[in-house]
Amino acid sequence: MDVSNARVALFLENVTEAKTYLVKTQQRLEDLLPSIAEYDPALAQDMPQRLNLIISGLDRDTETAKIDLELITKDLLDIEKAVFGD
Repeated sequence: MDVSNARVALFLENVTEAKTYLVKTQQRLEDLLPSIAEYDPALAQDMPQRLNLIISGLDRDTETAKIDLELITKDLLDIEKAVFGD
């Protein structure tokens, strides 16, 4: 949910609010990493790094951040489907 909210905030050009949501995402992602690692160990390693890059780049390049957030959203949806079913 936080990733979706961050995407909306970026669409509305509110970088500060997007950062707030993404910091929450970092905390929640840490909790989910063991489950993600069972699904895809490489993805579990890549997602926190990608999220950190998004957060650090928000002020300079919101367009790239938007694209990266779409990729994280896709990954999260794939994980949700694999772990919890349809």
